[in-house]
Amino acid sequence: LIAMGALVWLLLVSSLVLCAPCTHGNHDPAPLSVGGKVLFLPLDERFTTRFIFLNMAQMTPFEIVTPPMEFISQWRTPANLTYIDHWLEDNLPGAKALVFSSELFLYGGLITSRCSNDSTASILSRLDVLAGIKARYPSLLIFVSAVVMRIPAYNANFEEPIYWGTYGYDLFEFSYYLDKYYVLGNSSDLAVAESYRAKVPADIVTEFLWRRERNFNVTLAMLGWQRNSSSFTHLFITLDDNAQYGLNIKEANALKQYVQQAGLQTYVSIYPGADEVGLTMLARLASTGQRPRSFQVVYRDPKTQDYIPNYEGQPMNLTIYDQITAAGGYIATSNIEDDAGADILFLVNNYDTPVQVEAPDQPSPSTRSSSEFSLFVPFIGPAVANGAVIAFADNRFSNGGDLFLSQWMTEISNPSNFPKSAMIDGLALMTYAGWNTDGNKLGTVISNSIVLSLFGDKAHNQWFQCYRYLEDLQYQALIRQDLQAYIGMVATDSISFLAPSLAFYEEFIFKPLNSDLQAFTKLYGLPYTLESMYYPWNRTFEIGMFISYD
Repeated sequence: LIAMGALVWLLLVSSLVLCAPCTHGNHDPAPLSVGGKVLFLPLDERFTTRFIFLNMAQMTPFEIVTPPMEFISQWRTPANLTYIDHWLEDNLPGAKALVFSSELFLYGGLITSRCSNDSTASILSRLDVLAGIKARYPSLLIFVSAVVMRIPAYNANFEEPIYWGTYGYDLFEFSYYLDKYYVLGNSSDLAVAESYRAKVPADIVTEFLWRRERNFNVTLAMLGWQRNSSSFTHLFITLDDNAQYGLNIKEANALKQYVQQAGLQTYVSIYPGADEVGLTMLARLASTGQRPRSFQVVYRDPKTQDYIPNYEGQPMNLTIYDQITAAGGYIATSNIEDDAGADILFLVNNYDTPVQVEAPDQPSPSTRSSSEFSLFVPFIGPAVANGAVIAFADNRFSNGGDLFLSQWMTEISNPSNFPKSAMIDGLALMTYAGWNTDGNKLGTVISNSIVLSLFGDKAHNQWFQCYRYLEDLQYQALIRQDLQAYIGMVATDSISFLAPSLAFYEEFIFKPLNSDLQAFTKLYGLPYTLESMYYPWNRTFEIGMFISYD
């Protein structure tokens, strides 16, 4: 009965959409003058959600104002929402835009949104705060993100409710096969779903489904608010760590149905991603009132552009379209050979294996050939001559970049190795991302490319690429494995809890990262140095760092 009734709240969505009259009018935002104060509430306190936004914003004319770190979420500790409300009141006068995560504003942070027991009513009451803000500042541009709560396929509770450490995989399988049954109608899938549900205590299943229902209803209420009042300039709904089937996929499809039937397609984007969404909102804000930036998309292997990457539930080429559109750009033409005049040449290093390989398992660069990138070469010269941004979406592997692509990029940006007429100007007009999931990579490099194309701040872009080189390639694809191997030999330490020897492990990776950055900046003649690094959640999975900008 629990399995068959798991999605009662979703089954009501169709009638809700069909019966409710659409009152949404045409409320396109006015052109945004250059510069101005922008208030920013991040998803949480991590480097990849807060500082990466602040760093990319250095390429824009905006004055970014954000709450001090001590008042936003700290891992499982929620943000001080009383302080956040007062902070908003103090800083809203004179602001042109508000860019914020609904997870932080409504729940207190990303992890809190997955674990808290707050009622739907108490969370929805915070929408009243937004309503008051919009009433008093009607010209304020509001860009807001929301995450369809993830269902990771493993037993670990670092970012999830405590029970996920024991029953996470079973709940994932229950969710996966239940949705597969709803989609395909095969009774065998329902039987599998029930078998996994039976492995989990009934009270835990109830809590799992209740929290999903609560968060879904909160997101649905935000869509209803947008439909009736046009309060948001744009709403970005992202899917974090998902698969082809699952209750999260079913929820997202229901939200998409609502958006379509309510006529909100221009104002709402729903696609795979999460941590990078702040950058997408920044690019969309920067594009407001500007000529939309065009993308010429070239795949390393066109035959596999529709493969579904790890941790996601839709083909890569569809996510590329969704992410470009969400950020305020557009794909110029399907006939890429005829379009050398796009603002951004978007080179996709897509994978061609049946399953996307993890970055630590990638083949050695010494075993590979530059012919892998032969389809990119004819497009680079005309794009450089046209002054286009050259973007590398490094989707070859998950959870880290392609080390051989990095070598090849160095070769084509070095005047001694490539004809000047077809050379990328160092890192000045080059953008890159290769971290974590397909959506994280795409959202970062797309947003970076749009911001660079709009404002042309080559110096800050070179600085930003140093971060991508150190984190996506050197740390995620190389140094993290050395660190984890060392920790594996130390019986008292854990890759998920570095606090007992935190200073030692910071120094452990600072030295190789610093050496890598020195070699990188010397190659391109850049003045930047690594000042410090840290572990935002005291584990090896993610790092933060500060690179000097003189």
